[in-house]
Amino acid sequence: MRRYNAFLIGLVCFSAPVSFALAEDSPATPRTFQKFQPPKSGWLKDWLSGPFPGQDPLQPQQIAVSTPKVPPEVSKPAPSKPINYKTLNEWLSGPLPGQVAAPAAPKKPAPIKNVPPELKKDKWLNDWLSTPLPGQDAPPKVVQTLPKFQPIHPLLDNAKPKTPSKEALDDRGDTVPSQEVNFNDPLEPMNRLFFGFNEILQDYLLHPMATAYNWLPKFVRSSVSNFLLNLRSPIVLVNDILQFEPKRALQTTGRALINSTMGVGGLIDVADQFGIEPHDEDFGQTLAVWGVGEMFYLVLPVIGPTNPRDAIGKLGVDLLMDPLNYYLNSTDKTEWIWARAAFEGFEAYAGLVGEMDHVKNTSMDYYAAIRSMYRQRREKEILNSEDPPFHDIPDNTDEMNL
Repeated sequence: MRRYNAFLIGLVCFSAPVSFALAEDSPATPRTFQKFQPPKSGWLKDWLSGPFPGQDPLQPQQIAVSTPKVPPEVSKPAPSKPINYKTLNEWLSGPLPGQVAAPAAPKKPAPIKNVPPELKKDKWLNDWLSTPLPGQDAPPKVVQTLPKFQPIHPLLDNAKPKTPSKEALDDRGDTVPSQEVNFNDPLEPMNRLFFGFNEILQDYLLHPMATAYNWLPKFVRSSVSNFLLNLRSPIVLVNDILQFEPKRALQTTGRALINSTMGVGGLIDVADQFGIEPHDEDFGQTLAVWGVGEMFYLVLPVIGPTNPRDAIGKLGVDLLMDPLNYYLNSTDKTEWIWARAAFEGFEAYAGLVGEMDHVKNTSMDYYAAIRSMYRQRREKEILNSEDPPFHDIPDNTDEMNL
């Protein structure tokens, strides 16, 4: 700041003598004063927009601005008819000028005014409401049909158990009471527990043994089955007599004599070649013929499906009335009694293993399927059905040759 003040003082001191010298050299002229002229309006704008020294003034560019054409406003002509609710509705719903009018919606014909007395109920209104509009096709009638019940397996009908007739005819024409086949399984939780235990026993022990046994030649397995069946001839004969069936008792006696002599102790079924077919009876069937019901369904460990009637008959009375068992018991060879019973059960299981595997793979509830299968099989045995209760021994000789 001090420097700036010193600069001003020096400038004044230098310019004062110069101005006095010039004043002495020039003649004295009177001093005139001009009236102050204010600057023109817009001078600052002209100065700012003007060119710099040495430059040409800029030529303003003409920018053509095109304004879009606004279409003329389309307006509906005023309604020509007197304005009321109907004409106003037609005018508002009508098309604009240049537009095509929409086709009118089809209308249902008005219902019949003079309805006959017999049609004065709700039927005529329902028919009128359900009829299609003009120009529309009537909808097709939908007929709902329920699918026919098809059992999973021809021997099983789990969801709808078959109910045989109350009475059936035996070979003599007498009526034999039979029980209805129903679920009748009050002990199902316990039965399913034992059924699962038997399944484990079959899967890990009996099934492999039965598969290996079925690979034996057919004549070997047939000889074993014939021998065991011939040993049961005394039990079958006693139950034939208790059921008052002399014809079947004579057949049992004839088969036992022929097969025990000509059939080499029962290994060959010679009586079957003579037309004397085999059949099986047990004391459980005898109780059923006498009118004793099955009571309820029962599954025993190792033994499998049964009921109190059949358990008492087959596992109790039949074992006691068998003369061979009586002899073995009297000679202190009871282990042979249980060995024979176990092998008879295994031989019966080996003949049914293929059918049981098929049922297990095709049924939704294997327990219910076996329950239904057992009851139908026992019903056929009790009624002495034409279908033999014995299983067909499968022939695996072709597979063994491979």
